[in-house]
Amino acid sequence: VGLRSATGVIVTGVEPESPAAIVGLAKGDIIFRVGGRKVSSPREFSSLVEEAVKEGEVLMLLRDGKTGRVGYLVVPIE
Repeated sequence: VGLRSATGVIVTGVEPESPAAIVGLAKGDIIFRVGGRKVSSPREFSSLVEEAVKEGEVLMLLRDGKTGRVGYLVVPIE
């Protein structure tokens, strides 16, 4: 059995035609890095995304057991 442990935030939904959908995020993705920094909570994710967008950095995610990169993404913080 191949198991992988990942710390991060789970994408619970993506609005159609939103910035997240446009860059390819999908429900169930696990975002574990933003701009090279580890993500361990939704609050930390929001903070890191703000910084990463300014610098044009990427998100690292895990989908179906494989890692991938997503280009920068503008996310409204509520």
